[in-house]
Amino acid sequence: MATTAGRAAPGVCPGPVRGRSGADGASRRHGEADQRHNDEIGRCWSKRLFCPANPRGLSNVTVHDIAVRTLSGQDASLGDLAGNTLLVVNVASQCGLTPQYEGLQRLHDQFGEQGFAVVGFPCNQFGAQEPGSAEEIQEFCTENYGVTFPMFEKIEVNGPGRHPLYAELTAVPDTEGKAGDIEWNFEKFLVGPDGKIVARFRPLIEPEDPEIVSAIEANLPG
Repeated sequence: MATTAGRAAPGVCPGPVRGRSGADGASRRHGEADQRHNDEIGRCWSKRLFCPANPRGLSNVTVHDIAVRTLSGQDASLGDLAGNTLLVVNVASQCGLTPQYEGLQRLHDQFGEQGFAVVGFPCNQFGAQEPGSAEEIQEFCTENYGVTFPMFEKIEVNGPGRHPLYAELTAVPDTEGKAGDIEWNFEKFLVGPDGKIVARFRPLIEPEDPEIVSAIEANLPG
């Protein structure tokens, strides 16, 4: 890599320079230059080693701070539900797991007065099982399962188009310590009243499984 006047090209950490031989005055000047050069190396590599790649790690940002839209297209955020315990679920209308809507609604009814809510995010990434419009999704959920919990706009939960909310959620491991991509429709995340992600439950775990119910009860506000 080419350098100019003994300095590395922008964005490149320079290599160390050892002492040069020569007359006393020249050696002194070279020594001072070498020291400045090596100090620069220290600053460069300390930044690489100790500065977090994602400054989010130094902030208090939670899922409450991420912008979303309701199923009807209105600007919103989960912060509108701050102070409540939330079960965040990616849902679909034509999936073998779609009957889980029944258990989700029962949880919403059972714990709703204690500061709990289920929130649904339609997603069409798994077998194209959520192809409908917002109006069709709302009608399906209401007429077939009596859904009253908040529903948000259709989003992507995996891949390059992953919604920022799911970038946060998928960084959290499940009970087996596995983080990363959503496996299928109806994966569930428990979010505490403060917006911190408490637990992750894979799609085949039913909404009213004792593991989920116990986690909800343990994290209700107050």
